[in-house]
Amino acid sequence: VELGAPIAEAANTVVNDVLVEAGGEGGVIAIDREGSIAMPFNSEGMYRASVDINGEMTVSIYRNKGEPEGAFAGTVEH
Repeated sequence: VELGAPIAEAANTVVNDVLVEAGGEGGVIAIDREGSIAMPFNSEGMYRASVDINGEMTVSIYRNKGEPEGAFAGTVEH
């Protein structure tokens, strides 16, 4: 993963390239210093939650409608 890559891009690369190449499946919850969150996963589901600057909470296990498989699922940018 390149230094300085956006958090969603970096997390996606780790989950869908590095982890897959190692024969694994799963996901990661990544947060950068600006508070942007990325929660990509390549498994059927992953427990995850976030709250944004306005107090809006998101709690999910399975992919939400409209989230592309293996992409930046769950990314919240501030």
